[in-house]
Amino acid sequence: MKYLITTYDRNDVTDHANYCEAHQIPCIYALVRGKKCTVFVHCDKLTAPKIQALKAHKAEFMEFLARLSTPHAEPARIDANPPISFWYYDLPASAAEDVAEETYEFLRTILAPFDDT
Repeated sequence: MKYLITTYDRNDVTDHANYCEAHQIPCIYALVRGKKCTVFVHCDKLTAPKIQALKAHKAEFMEFLARLSTPHAEPARIDANPPISFWYYDLPASAAEDVAEETYEFLRTILAPFDDT
């Protein structure tokens, strides 16, 4: 499960976070409320080498966040403390899956050297 889209079921979010930690992938989930959503990204449960890889790509993170904000500029706002945890606040609900997918693919590119397969 790459990411979770939910209307907020605490068990779903907890299960997803546990899955992500066990599989050492970024925890990405979207909370959809009506026509708005917030997409959360947590990388703080990754192993130290993965966290260091993310920190080493901080410039790319900032470029990615800027690129991602362009198609979702209104009324989206990005609050960030990259690269460990960040979120996209007040996005249109229709953007939840696209933002989650793009974020997952971006992070996966950075973390690909750590893949076991």
